[in-house]
Amino acid sequence: MAELNLSQLRSASDIDDVRREEVARLAEKEAELIKLTNENVEYIRRVAELTAYIQQASIDREQIIHQVSSENFYFLKGKFSESSFLYLFHSILHIVNN
Repeated sequence: MAELNLSQLRSASDIDDVRREEVARLAEKEAELIKLTNENVEYIRRVAELTAYIQQASIDREQIIHQVSSENFYFLKGKFSESSFLYLFHSILHIVNN
């Protein structure tokens, strides 16, 4: 009877060891999952920041092109005949937009 109880205690101890190992492995996996989730959130935030930056840069570029084109339009208009001016202006716009 004493041998049976000792054997049962060893089995219970082995089961407890296995459970502890499983709990430790699950804790490691959970920590890894949390780390990856945080990295993903940071990545998404950074992509949103860069997208907004690129959009603003595109808007700024278009405004600069429009402003420079308008200023050049009125400056050059007085310097050339109308047909020469229109040809020059369209050529400039073509170069700027390509």
